[in-house]
Amino acid sequence: VSDAKAVEEVQALIDALILTNPMRYETQIKAARKAYTTLNADQMALVNSSKLSEAERLLQAQKEAFTKRSMASLQLYIDSLDREMSLYDLALVEGIRMKYNSLTSEQRQSINDRKLLEAEAKLSKLKIGVDKRTLAQFRLEGVIALIDSIGQVTVEKKGLIDAIRYSYDKLTAEQQEKVENYTEFTRAE
Repeated sequence: VSDAKAVEEVQALIDALILTNPMRYETQIKAARKAYTTLNADQMALVNSSKLSEAERLLQAQKEAFTKRSMASLQLYIDSLDREMSLYDLALVEGIRMKYNSLTSEQRQSINDRKLLEAEAKLSKLKIGVDKRTLAQFRLEGVIALIDSIGQVTVEKKGLIDAIRYSYDKLTAEQQEKVENYTEFTRAE
């Protein structure tokens, strides 16, 4: 590929970038950056990369805002556990725990998990003497109820949706087949 052709191709990738909702176009932004970095210094000097830099800046800002809102959502769901627990809450609490455990240590520091720990302790007491099969049924019914509770999907529901995903994935294949509202869940994701 000639120098001029390479510059032209990279410039076309950059010019095609859409700056609104950059998370949606992250693949294109990364492809443009990768193509740009394959150019030599002389070729780079011929490319107007300001749109690429702006797209990357906007992408990073949007990711940070999304993470912040997602963390706030998770905290809301943890705070909602400050109530009486029943075995139907297994799926929610286990899902929230798995989501919490997936956070970085820095992210965990910004979450107050006291109510999650309390909810887990309450559930541990409720599980005493209950056989695994019954617990599995409560977990299954909890996942179905959680999916039904999603309603309109917003960023604030990310914590709930992540918790449901973790809980659903913990179900056996046989149980997963019984989740009749799974299609609605995948749309929400």
